[in-house]
Amino acid sequence: MTMSARQTADPLDKGKTAVMSVRFGHDQMERIQAYATIFGMSPNAVVREAVDELLRTRTASPEFKQAAADHMRRAQLAVEVLAPSSPATEDQADQLVS
Repeated sequence: MTMSARQTADPLDKGKTAVMSVRFGHDQMERIQAYATIFGMSPNAVVREAVDELLRTRTASPEFKQAAADHMRRAQLAVEVLAPSSPATEDQADQLVS
């Protein structure tokens, strides 16, 4: 997946859009186009709808919640390692890579 160089705006700005190039296999593209045709949608709309559903479902899962908590813990440790006021311990540095 590649993003266009045109996406220089704040990604949290909901009024902006970004162009993303995604490669689909021939069979998958045919299925997307067939679905789009049946429902009178563009293939882009089908992909956006599918991504929205995937994110809605996955972010509600216990696995996502655990992964997000783990990510936040590692990010906090990284900030603590870089903070000039408190030198990092070896334990903190080891936790960053685990």
